[in-house]
Amino acid sequence: MLPKPALKYVNTLKSKAVMFKNILVFILFSISTCFATTSGSLQYAYWNPLGNQLFDESMILSSLNSAESSVTILLDQTEPISFILHNSDDEDIKVQSISVINSRKADNIDYDFRVVKNWYMGSRISVSVTKQGLQNPKLTPELLLKNDNLIFVDIKTEKSYVQIMESGVESYQDISSPTALMPNGAVLNDTSDLQSFIIKAQNGKQIWLNVKTNLLTAPKQYNLQIKIDYTSGKHKHVLLVPLIFEVLPIVLSDGRLNHSIYYSGQLRSANRLLSTPKTEAQYIAELKDLKSHGVLYPTQYLSADNESTVGKYIQIRNQLGFPCDKMYFFGGFGDAHLRPLSKLESNIQILKHIAVTNTNCKNSQIYLYGIDEAGGTQLVAESQDWKTVTASGAYIFASSFKGDLSENKMLSNLQTLVYLPLNSAMVQDKIEMRKLGKDVYLYGQPQTGIANPFIYRKNYGYYLIKNDYTGAMPFAYQFGFPEHQHKGDLSDGLCFSSKTGYCSIWNNFDDSIYYDHMFTYPTTNGVIDTVQWEGYAAAITDTRYYYTLVDLMKTRCTLNDARCNFDPMSLIDVEDPAGTRQRIIDKIKLLISKN
Repeated sequence: MLPKPALKYVNTLKSKAVMFKNILVFILFSISTCFATTSGSLQYAYWNPLGNQLFDESMILSSLNSAESSVTILLDQTEPISFILHNSDDEDIKVQSISVINSRKADNIDYDFRVVKNWYMGSRISVSVTKQGLQNPKLTPELLLKNDNLIFVDIKTEKSYVQIMESGVESYQDISSPTALMPNGAVLNDTSDLQSFIIKAQNGKQIWLNVKTNLLTAPKQYNLQIKIDYTSGKHKHVLLVPLIFEVLPIVLSDGRLNHSIYYSGQLRSANRLLSTPKTEAQYIAELKDLKSHGVLYPTQYLSADNESTVGKYIQIRNQLGFPCDKMYFFGGFGDAHLRPLSKLESNIQILKHIAVTNTNCKNSQIYLYGIDEAGGTQLVAESQDWKTVTASGAYIFASSFKGDLSENKMLSNLQTLVYLPLNSAMVQDKIEMRKLGKDVYLYGQPQTGIANPFIYRKNYGYYLIKNDYTGAMPFAYQFGFPEHQHKGDLSDGLCFSSKTGYCSIWNNFDDSIYYDHMFTYPTTNGVIDTVQWEGYAAAITDTRYYYTLVDLMKTRCTLNDARCNFDPMSLIDVEDPAGTRQRIIDKIKLLISKN
C-alpha cells in the first residue's frame, strides 16, 4: 500500500485527469456544434394528422413555430402527432435526422417518425372509389415512409416512380402508366429507420409521429423536444420542436365493437407485389400491421387452399395473439354456396377441427361468407345453404346492397350482416337484425382507397356507437384492379399475357373502372401504411375511449355522484370526432381525480 502522501498525490492526479477529460469533451462538443445553429431557414407548424384538410407541400402556412396544446394519451395506446417542416429559404435544405431528446428509456414510450409522401393518385376528393378520373392525376399526401426517396415524383409529367432492385441493380419503375408492368423479379422495400430527405426551397414536408405507450409507461406530463438536424448549403443547423403530451394512469379499454376488414392475403410461393398472393414474410408482416392498428378479426380468404395451408393461417394468427373466438372465412373451405350440401357440412367440420387443433379455443365460431352482395332470386337460392351452415354449428356472414333480406325471410340463418345504409329497405333489414340481437357491421362508407383520414375516422368510429352498429368490415385492406377483375384492364392484356412482368397494385392507373381499394401497400418483406389507414385506426381508438369511460363509470360512480350525472352518448358529435374524444377525456380525468 502506498504511504498517505503518495496516495494523496495519485488521487490528485486522477482528479485532474478527470477534470481534463471533461474539459476536452466540452471543447469537442463545442467544436462539433459551433456550426450548428438553432436559427435558420427551417420552421415548423403543428398539423392535425387526422383532419379533413390535406397538406400540399407548396402550401403557405401562417402560424409557424406556434405553440401546441398538450395531447392526452392512455396506457397501451398509439396516438399520431404531426407537424410541417417549412423551408423558407431560396435553396433546398437536407434534413439529416429527427429524434426525441430529453426522453428516458425508463418511461417506456416508443417514438416512430415517418415522412408523409405526396405522389400521384387518380383523385383525392371523391368519396366514391369508382371512376375517379384516372386521366387527371392529383398530387396527394398518402404514403407514410421511412425512406422519402422510395418514391420519385416527376411534376412535369405528373408521374410517380417507385425504387426497386432487380438482379442487384437499383432503378425507378413507372407506376403511373397503364401499360407499365412491375418486373417479375423486382424487390421493393422501405427502410427500417428514417432516412435523410430534401425539402425544396419555399416548400414544406409533413412529418408523422406515432407515440406508443404500453402498460409500463410512466403516467405523467411530458415536456420533450424533437430535434431536427439539417444542412443548408455548407452550414449545419438545429431546429427544436416542442413535444408536449400527458399520459393518464388508465389502460385503454378493449372496447365492445368488432372492427374487422376484408383481408385477401393467401400464402403463395411467388414473391409479388399484389393483394392476394403473399409469401409467409409478407403475410406475417401484414397481420402484425392489422393487429397493431386494432383490427383483430380480419377475414381469411381460402380459395384453392388445402387443409394444411388453412391450418397454417390459423396457427400463425394464434402465434401473433389474434383472438380465436370468431373466424371469418371467404371462398374455398369457407364458401357457403356449395353442392352437394354434404360437401358443405364436411368443410365445416374440417374448419372446426383445424381451429381446435391450432388454437386454445375449444368452441371457435366459424363464419362462412354468403354470395357477395346477393339479392332477389340469387339470394333466395342461398336459403338452403344458410340453413345447412346453421344446422352444422357454423354461422353465415354476408353483405347486402338490395335490402330484401327480411322480405325473403333470410334473417333467421344470418348471424352477421355486412351492410351499407343506401335505402329504407336496407335500414329495415338492419333494424330487424338488431332486434334479433345479431351483428351488423358497417361496410363501404366509404370503401378503402381515399387518401383522407378524417372520412374513415368519422364514419367508422363514434358513428357506429351512435347508430347501433356492432362493428365494421370495410373493403379492403388491399385489393388491386385488374388483379381480380379483367374487364377494366388498361394494359392491353399485358397484365395477364406478359412473361416478364405483371400489374402490381403499386400502379393505380391500370384500370378504367375502379381505383385500387388500398389501406396499405405491400413491400417484398413488409407493408407501408397510409394516412387513411391511420384514420381507420383512430376510429377504433375513439370507440375504445368511449368504452373506457363507460367502464370507469361502472366502477367509480356511486349513488348521487354529481360527476356521473350525464349520459356518455350525449358526448358524441359524429361530425367532430376530435371534439368528442376531448369531452370523453375530460370526463375520464374527472372520474379518476381524487376529489
